[in-house]
Amino acid sequence: MATVSAPYPAPCTSGATRFARCDVSTGSSLDDGECVKIRITIPGEVPGLGSGAVGAATTQESFCDESCILGPSCDVCEEPQPSACLTRTPGFWGTHPHITGQFLNGLTVCRQALTTTAAGTCNSVTEALCVAPGRESRGNPAYASLVRQLAAAKLNLAASGNGCGPEIAARIAQCEALCGASQQTISASGCIEDLERFNESQDTVPITPPPFDSPGPAQPTQCQTANGNGIVIGPSCTAGGRSR
Repeated sequence: MATVSAPYPAPCTSGATRFARCDVSTGSSLDDGECVKIRITIPGEVPGLGSGAVGAATTQESFCDESCILGPSCDVCEEPQPSACLTRTPGFWGTHPHITGQFLNGLTVCRQALTTTAAGTCNSVTEALCVAPGRESRGNPAYASLVRQLAAAKLNLAASGNGCGPEIAARIAQCEALCGASQQTISASGCIEDLERFNESQDTVPITPPPFDSPGPAQPTQCQTANGNGIVIGPSCTAGGRSR
């Protein structure tokens, strides 16, 4: 059952007289099993068409009016697919190199390919995950924080097999486009907070898959080496020296 309301004109704006399965084109009842599309307005929502079977609608009058009902339509309603997203924080990825190394195929952050978990090089994912923004990117600490969250977010997508949905994938791409931006622009974008929220979110996989079900103890050696060594991942990265 659906209720039709403003901004549609009378007879849809007030009162309530129920009619059953009305075909606008003929003014008669639909046969059992037929379906229609109705336009509904919900406060705070944008009005639009919804497909599927309906049993009755509420209007002021006992006749059909195309301002109230649009149809007929028998499109099949598609059930939303449940997400299957697995997320881990930068800290987890940075201290479990034996797991992180399994998801480096094609991984890039800020146009820099990350191909190893060993610290000390500009293609090290550990350098991205364990960067110390206040010490290693003094001119733009927001950039270093963005790199850290981007690396974890992309690893989460890789581990989930794209099961986290198109919205977060689009947000990650949007945030990565800010890799060359200023401290002020990155900070104002909300990207660091959005990605951090995603990376710290709860898993939606029904069963935690290996190797995450038994990750083993943390192995922080490479992360400790990367933290504060002056390497900041990105196009201007230079091993052994400060960048950005």
